[in-house]
Amino acid sequence: MRSFAFVPVALTCLLVAPVAAQTGSEPNLVLTILGGAVTGHDLWTIDKQPLTVLGDPSKYDTLALSRQIGSSLMLGVAATYFPSPHVGVHAEVSYLGLPVDGSCRGVYFHPDSSGGMDLHRNQQMCDDIQSQAGFGGAISIFAGVTVRAATRRALGTRLARLPG
Repeated sequence: MRSFAFVPVALTCLLVAPVAAQTGSEPNLVLTILGGAVTGHDLWTIDKQPLTVLGDPSKYDTLALSRQIGSSLMLGVAATYFPSPHVGVHAEVSYLGLPVDGSCRGVYFHPDSSGGMDLHRNQQMCDDIQSQAGFGGAISIFAGVTVRAATRRALGTRLARLPG
């Protein structure tokens, strides 16, 4: 009969001791590194843009203009610090590259637009647009407050123990 008297004491120790004596791990600082790829796309296109001939505003050349954003990378770092078990502060810094490419094509050049030193001035301008690539980027800085629901264990472990 002695073993039956021991059973309630053993059950009480098993149920109370781990809860009172031990606690699960609780991260106070979470560091994250972000990265990704961004695909390029067209921003805008103008098929027929009239442009006056230099020196003669009654004559027009016609250009086709477009602007595209090229493929790039996105990189960033983030940190979350929990001064208390449920509330933390979050900060993130990320960079997105935005390479820009311009396109220019002569649709129509007025036959009298060439002459002297201003030989096809609009064609030269179009070639300049075509040859220059623009490099740009965006930096984002984000700060906020984070609320943690399950501080010492994963939320899924509570849901997995539900009967059903």
